Amino acid sequence: MNGNPSDHPNVAWERLPWKKLEVAVYRMQKRIFQASKRGDTKTVHNIQKLLMKSEAARLLAVRRVTQDNQGKKTAGVDGVKSVPPAERLKMVEAIHPKQTEHRKPKPLRRVWIPKPGKHSSIKHKDKYVLDADIAGCFDNICHEALLSKLNTYPQMSRLIKGWLKAGVLDGFQFSSTEAGTPQGGVISPLLANIALHGLEGTIVTAYRDKDEPQVIRYADDFVVLHPTEEGIQKAQTIAASWLKNMGLELKPSKTKVSHTLKTHQGNVGFDFVGFTIRQFPVGKTHTGKNSYGKPLGYKTIIKRSQESHQRTYDESRREDTSTQSGSPRDTRTRSQSHHTRLDQLLPYRGE
Repeated sequence: MNGNPSDHPNVAWERLPWKKLEVAVYRMQKRIFQASKRGDTKTVHNIQKLLMKSEAARLLAVRRVTQDNQGKKTAGVDGVKSVPPAERLKMVEAIHPKQTEHRKPKPLRRVWIPKPGKHSSIKHKDKYVLDADIAGCFDNICHEALLSKLNTYPQMSRLIKGWLKAGVLDGFQFSSTEAGTPQGGVISPLLANIALHGLEGTIVTAYRDKDEPQVIRYADDFVVLHPTEEGIQKAQTIAASWLKNMGLELKPSKTKVSHTLKTHQGNVGFDFVGFTIRQFPVGKTHTGKNSYGKPLGYKTIIKRSQESHQRTYDESRREDTSTQSGSPRDTRTRSQSHHTRLDQLLPYRGE
């Protein structure tokens, strides 16, 4: 290699003051939050513009997508699977607002991935459950409602609208995107979370203080827990009405009312993002206890769902097929490692 080794793009990229860049971006984000909290929309938009132009923000954005993100080695429509430091530095300049303003967004390459997750909220009391399923959430979010909710400055609004309308490629099949946030883009989960933000608060504030339900949402999956069936039915009505404003609806075939301890409408317990949550009647020696130490007469068990087990098995089979040099022991080790990682997500077992 010719020249000073310190001038090599790999070295230049690694030697960037990442901590200082993170602090600078955090300060701008904090100013946006503070201005938004006091209702100063003009200041919010001005700082958003500064943030988009900021080299610190652009450097961190490129690092997140090309280096930190789990999908950094997944190719998009351009076929690029990984980006070396020299190209990352070029990307930093390419995403400056001046460069993106008149650039037409490319369609996304759709890659289907499983959903991870965790959940614990019922260990001290048995409850009714609204196990809700939003019908095609990522595909049906109303663009106009989402853009209105973002309430950002015009240039940013046009950019995001361009991403939303860019379409997706599923293999060689192109599909337009007149609604929804196409899965496969790094910003899609964020936009979906923005679209669904406020759902939990709307449900909870409709009840009296001591009668509030517990609402737990992970991306587009959510459950509502309440001591009474009437409370659950009320939550379902509120949720359906709120979702309608975002162009969404609950899927009747997958939305059900259950109970954590006893059979209700043929259902008992519930599955939530890869885990089965259920309570079982037990004797004195195995019972769980409430926050005051009083025996409950049942035990809460949270374990991986059958679907999650099957997904892990299928993944290990695919790995075994694709890795010709891997021995059966290698495959078993990979599978066991995956089980261990998921088991570590379990926040509560037993009492």
